[in-house]
Amino acid sequence: MESPIASEVRSPALDQPSQVNSAETTPTAGTPQQQQGLANGADPAKKPESGDGLDQRIAEDPYDADAWLTMLNDAEKEGDVARVRDVYERFLKVYPTSSRYWIQYAEFELKHHHFTEVEAIFQRCLRSVLSVDLWKFYLNYIRRINTGPESKEIITKAYDFVLQYVGLDKDSGPIWSDYLFFLKSGQVQNTWEEQQKMDAMRRVYQKAVCIPHSNVENIWRDYDSFENGLNKLTAKKFLQERSAGYMTARMMLKELRKLTDGINKNLLPRPVKWTERELHQLEQWKRYIRWEKSNPLNFEDPAALSARVAWTYKQALLSMRFYPEIWFEAANYFTEIGRADEAVGLLKNACEIMPRSFLLHFAYAELEEGRKNFKESRAAFETLVKNLTDKIDDMNTKVNEEVKAAKAALQAEQQLLEGGGSNKKVRDIEEVDGEMREREREELKKRTKELQQYEKLARKEVEEMIKGCGIAWIMFMQFVRRTEGTSQWRQVFSRARRSNGCPYQVYIAAALMEYHCTKDPSIAGKVFELGYKSFSDEAEYVDQYLDFLIKLNDDSNARALFERALINMSPEKARPLWEKFSDYENKYGDLAAITKVEKRCREVYPNDSVLDRFAARYGYNDLRVIEEMDMGASIRKNIHVPALTDFASDFPPPPTVDLDNAARPGRRPLMEPVHPDLYPRPDFGMWNSYRVYPDMIRKPPPVSAAKDREMNNPQAGDLEPSTHLGRDRERERDGQDVEMRGSPGPGP
Repeated sequence: MESPIASEVRSPALDQPSQVNSAETTPTAGTPQQQQGLANGADPAKKPESGDGLDQRIAEDPYDADAWLTMLNDAEKEGDVARVRDVYERFLKVYPTSSRYWIQYAEFELKHHHFTEVEAIFQRCLRSVLSVDLWKFYLNYIRRINTGPESKEIITKAYDFVLQYVGLDKDSGPIWSDYLFFLKSGQVQNTWEEQQKMDAMRRVYQKAVCIPHSNVENIWRDYDSFENGLNKLTAKKFLQERSAGYMTARMMLKELRKLTDGINKNLLPRPVKWTERELHQLEQWKRYIRWEKSNPLNFEDPAALSARVAWTYKQALLSMRFYPEIWFEAANYFTEIGRADEAVGLLKNACEIMPRSFLLHFAYAELEEGRKNFKESRAAFETLVKNLTDKIDDMNTKVNEEVKAAKAALQAEQQLLEGGGSNKKVRDIEEVDGEMREREREELKKRTKELQQYEKLARKEVEEMIKGCGIAWIMFMQFVRRTEGTSQWRQVFSRARRSNGCPYQVYIAAALMEYHCTKDPSIAGKVFELGYKSFSDEAEYVDQYLDFLIKLNDDSNARALFERALINMSPEKARPLWEKFSDYENKYGDLAAITKVEKRCREVYPNDSVLDRFAARYGYNDLRVIEEMDMGASIRKNIHVPALTDFASDFPPPPTVDLDNAARPGRRPLMEPVHPDLYPRPDFGMWNSYRVYPDMIRKPPPVSAAKDREMNNPQAGDLEPSTHLGRDRERERDGQDVEMRGSPGPGP
């Protein structure tokens, strides 16, 4: 069917602008730029800018939504048509899938009666932006400008055209209802026209009731009334034919709403930063696509299912514009259903949107290679390599300039602190006290450290980009080898070596391609040696080189390479090489060589376990008998053996003396000397002497009493001599005490 955009949309009304009142511009479902800016992450607290400030922000970040919306708002306030057009054109070049702003652009032109420009806008955006709001705006425009005798046919074709593109959308219910109302309200002149009208309405009803959209229940009730109003006998037949489809659509509408409620179609797409919000949106879309692929509407016709899935992918790409995986999955699906041309078009468009995407360029090149379009495949690789090398140049230039400027600023401040610089600044610095000067020095050190950290991170990003460029060169070489031959891929390798994006992996790939494809180990060895000149400090490169020499049984060169590599690497960096060479000697060398290598390993890594190294030596590949059977490695992994310090909690802690508290303020140390003023000594002259009275002296018991005790206690006589000796000594001490104390004094 011919599109009504270019032909049917035109009518005599286009030549009579007075028929369209500027106050009757078609309303849209859009919101002001400010509200849309909030929806797209704009900062409402940011102070508005204008002119060069906004242009500078957009130059630094082309996807600065807040700057764009402010610029659009300012341009419309100025009222300069040329200025507004320029801003909209620039904006829609960055956001070509934003239906809201296509509508606003068309409204602006319509307000100024620029109907040719409005139709040009529709030509540019309708087929690529499958938005219900945009297509509704188009329908309103068609109905408003077509009021002549041929308007009915034009509007009917416009409705069919619109529903062909967005009729599957769950929000398309109002369009279906409007179409039915338009058909129902049409005037007929005879029975034939009446029959044509009924057939057209039945056709639309039968399509609408089998699609899960917002008005499906209302349309079903209207359809029921429509059929029963025409003929109750045929109504049962027609309704029964569509009843199952309607019930499925009504039930699936609930599931569809659950799946799509979390999808925000109003976000302005921008390059992915992998935020939580972005990942959530991606997962929501992928879940929705999986649901559509599962054929929830029970289509018996594969074409109907594929049409709905393809439409869902196109919907997803409007907001998931910068997600390579969605483009890849969509192209893969189109290829599976036999629509390879559409798949190629999708991937080609995606490569233009994301010029440094490895996934999309490789997929596009492979698809074209499978179609024998080698020229297009090679162009894809050439484009990717160029984009990556240009990006590396830009990144290096930016980092160098920023670091150079920052270092110059820090050096100038350092000179001021040290007393250099202009006289005025020196006087200002001299007026600062020493403490302030020290704080300035510390701040300067902190900023210097931050600059070093920034430079380190920036260089790391450049290295990652270089690695990416390396895989592009490798895939390029492999493609050229498959399609053009050996000499051509060697030319690609020569270009890669001279580029700024050639990591060591490119040399490894080239050497192994020479070995496996040309069957010439000497050339492969030369490539490895060529790469060693630039990457002798890369352990992985040397490891691959060693593997190659070992496979060739070139043990002398392998040992020589090992010794050369150790000179350029630290022990930790060279550990994989030690392990590889130790394993090689253990498998293929004699005991003297094995012992020598082990001795050197112990010298380089003195903290390594001798037992573990021995067990590793007496294993082979995945056979680790010593570890498993003699050391119980697999069991020990699953059992927690507490460390020695863990047992300390099983016993109470020993008593301790709190020596620290002895020195607590307000408490005197135990050995502090006695001060005579604080602690007065007693006057011993005032004390009474101790006297012993006669009744205080213990007298020995009578002999008869002692005998009676011995008779009553026979065991007493069995006392050991030491016991008697102890008693005698007690008596002697008592007597000595009496003698020392002297005779008792006179009684009172």
